[in-house]
Amino acid sequence: MLKLTRLALRVGEPLADGDFDLLQGRWRRLDASDLGLAWCIALDRSGLRIVRETPADVITRTIRG
Repeated sequence: MLKLTRLALRVGEPLADGDFDLLQGRWRRLDASDLGLAWCIALDRSGLRIVRETPADVITRTIRG
């Protein structure tokens, strides 16, 4: 739970500033392939959503851990 609280504090201001608006109604998958991890993020009426797996509109595979 502590990790989620820290994440919320880090994205709260950019979310309020509209920095995530491009995700509105779209899923983006972020792959950290060297770590074997991936997340899908989107923005909806309730806020920023993060899930492990869903069909994505955009995939980013260049993240390095």
